[in-house]
Amino acid sequence: IEARRTPIASPQSSSVIMPTWSRTALELSNRLAPGDFVDAQDGTRTWYEAQVREVDGDKVKVHYFGWASRWDGWIRRYPSRKNASGEDVDPPPEGCLRGVSPPAPLHSRSRPWRHLVAVGDEVEVREVGSLPSRPRWYRGIVSYIAPEDTISEINGGAELEQFGVTNADGTSEQRPFLLLNRPQQVLVEVEQELIKQSNPVQPISLLDETSKGKVPQARPPHSRWVSLYGEEICQFGTHIRKGPRTKGSKPATITYAFNAVKGPVAVLKSANDMHGQGFIRESIRGVPPAPGCVGLQNLGNSCFMNSIVQCLNQVDVLTKYFLKGHWRDELNRGNPLSSGGLVATAYCGLLSDIWSGDYC
Repeated sequence: IEARRTPIASPQSSSVIMPTWSRTALELSNRLAPGDFVDAQDGTRTWYEAQVREVDGDKVKVHYFGWASRWDGWIRRYPSRKNASGEDVDPPPEGCLRGVSPPAPLHSRSRPWRHLVAVGDEVEVREVGSLPSRPRWYRGIVSYIAPEDTISEINGGAELEQFGVTNADGTSEQRPFLLLNRPQQVLVEVEQELIKQSNPVQPISLLDETSKGKVPQARPPHSRWVSLYGEEICQFGTHIRKGPRTKGSKPATITYAFNAVKGPVAVLKSANDMHGQGFIRESIRGVPPAPGCVGLQNLGNSCFMNSIVQCLNQVDVLTKYFLKGHWRDELNRGNPLSSGGLVATAYCGLLSDIWSGDYC
C-alpha cells in the first residue's frame, strides 16, 4: 500500500502525480470539511485539539481549543514529501505556518485529557473578568464530574467567544465551541477568584462535600460549573507553567529588582542629547507578566496622569467598552466643545497597545 501511495515523477514534466488507489477518498486530508474535529499543530509544533474552520484547496484553517481565535492559523492540508533527514521537501502553501504537519485524527497526537479527568485533578480555568479575545488563566481543581445527561445552569463564568455553529438538524446559531459537541459539565474550584474578592468568605471545600456523597453546590465565581468539553477549561500546563501548587498563590504581579548584569534602559531620551530639542519615545517590548500589566513612561511631570490612566485601565467595564469597539457607535465628532473624538481615539489606541501583549 505504501508503495502505491508514493508520489512518482511524470516523464513528460517535472510535476509530481499521485497514483490513484481505492481508498484515496477515505484519507483524512481528502475528506476534511469545516466543523471537523482534529489534532493540529501550531507555530511551535505543539499538537492541540482543534476544529477545522475553512478548507481552501491545499490548505485548511483551524481553531485551536483553549486559544483565542486571533491564534487561528492556516496549515497545509496534504503531507509533504520528506528528504533523508526527515525535513519537508515541498514548501507550505501560501499563508501557511512553516514546518507544521497536516491535521491528524482527533486525539491521535494530543492527549484525550477530557475523557480521563478525575476529581482532584488540576486544570486551567479562565478568569471571570478576562476578555474573550485575551483570556487570563488560573489554576483550578476539579471537585465534581456530573453525569453526561445531567445539565446544570452555568452562572458566573467567563465570557467566551461566539462562533457560527451548525447543529445536527442543519440549523445555525452563534455559541461557544464544544469539542465533539459534548455537553458534559464539571464543577471546579478556583482559589484565585476568591482572593480577588474585596470581602472574601471562608471557602467550603467542595471536595469534602463530594467525599461525603453529596452533590456540591456552585458558589460562583470561586466554584462554578463549566463545560468539560468547552473553552473555559484547559489541560493544566497549556498556559500556566507547571510547578508545585502553593496555598494562597496570587495572580502574576510585576516585581522590580536590580540586576547588576543588565545595563540601564533609556525609555525617554532627547533626539540629539540636548534638552528642549524634542524627545524620542522608546517603549520596552516584551511579554507582560499578566495581560494588561504594562508600565507607563513618565513624560517629565506626567506621573499623576499615568496613575489615573492605570486606574481607568482596571475599570473592567470601561476597558471592555473600548477594546470591543462599542465606543465608536457613540462617538460625537460634531460637538464644538469637544476634541472631535481625538481623545477617545487616542485612549483606545493606548488600551490596544497595553492589552496587545507586546509591551511590558
